Order: sequence, then C-alpha cells, then structure tokens
Amino acid sequence: MGLIVRFLTSRIAGPIGFGLAALLALWLLSTLATATVRVGVLRKALADASATLDATRSDLATCQGNTATLQAALSRQDEAVRALAAEGASRVAAAEKALQRAKSETARAEAASARILARPPVGADVCERVNDVDRKLLESLP
Repeated sequence: MGLIVRFLTSRIAGPIGFGLAALLALWLLSTLATATVRVGVLRKALADASATLDATRSDLATCQGNTATLQAALSRQDEAVRALAAEGASRVAAAEKALQRAKSETARAEAASARILARPPVGADVCERVNDVDRKLLESLP
C-alpha cells in the first residue's frame, strides 16, 4: 500500500493521470462516434423496414380485396353455370319429348299410308278414284 501512496504523490503521477484521462476521453469519443454512426445506420434500416412493411400491408390489402372480388365473381359464375345446366336439362327433356312425338307421328303416318296404299282406289273413273284417295287421306288425319 505504501508503494501506491508514493506513486500517487510523486511528480510523474499528474502527467500519467492526465495522459490516461486523455486516452480515456479519446476512447469515449471514439465509442460515442461509433455508436452515433451505428444509431444512424439502424434508424435508416428501421425506416426502410417500416416502408417495406407499409408497402407489404398495402399489397396485402389489395390482394385481400382482389380475393373477395374474385370469390364474388366465381360465386356469380357458379350460379350462372347451374342455371344454364338446369335450362339445358329442361331443353333436352323438351327435345326428347318432341322427338318421341315426332317418332309416334311418323309411325302413325306410315301406318296410315300403308293402309291407304294397301287398298286400291275405288271408282268408275279417275275423278271417283281421286275422290276415294282424298277421302281415305282425310280419314287418316287425326
């Protein structure tokens, strides 16, 4: 302990203490400058990240709006497709009925023409035979 007291009271202690204080002050100034620069860099990075986050949120809102619009359009389109399918089925059923009626009428007409052709016209002259065929045709009509 005596050695420390002698050193602190010696003439060289003042300049050494001042030198150490100056070095410590320079180190503190260097650390402060480095920290200030680093804070500036971090603030810029934070501002950039905030701008990116804002842009991403804006893009997300746009995507969500587009998704809602697309879903609504798909729902309308699905409804229209279902309506068209129902109308198509109705038209097919009506066409099948019309086809069956046409086939039935064709069969009836063919049977009537076969009956007419199976019996030769009756009559003394051409006029009576034409009238007989005309009568048979009229009788075959529904």
